[in-house]
Amino acid sequence: MSFFLRHTHTLSTTTSIARGHIHNIKTWTFPAKPIPGGHVHRIRALTTFNRRHIHSFCRTTSPAIDVGNGMHIHYVKGLTNRVLAHRHRVRVFTSAAPNPPNE
Repeated sequence: MSFFLRHTHTLSTTTSIARGHIHNIKTWTFPAKPIPGGHVHRIRALTTFNRRHIHSFCRTTSPAIDVGNGMHIHYVKGLTNRVLAHRHRVRVFTSAAPNPPNE
């Protein structure tokens, strides 16, 4: 497996407010998964513990977004799982990583 396919990104964000509280997420992506014309990453994370519960968040990132200087990021959005009759919205960009050689 090439170095590029093994690369990962970090991400850190705060969820939307639901039922009067928020959660934080700080995690990293799984290694890159090639797709036609680019690549994506899977994310599986747990939120911080707040008001006696946590949520899970599992999504696939957007394809790479070129940010210049030979670097790229990804966008991730979605909802956490439902716990205690509520969910939280998550929207975040990943950290930057070097662009792949042929993207």
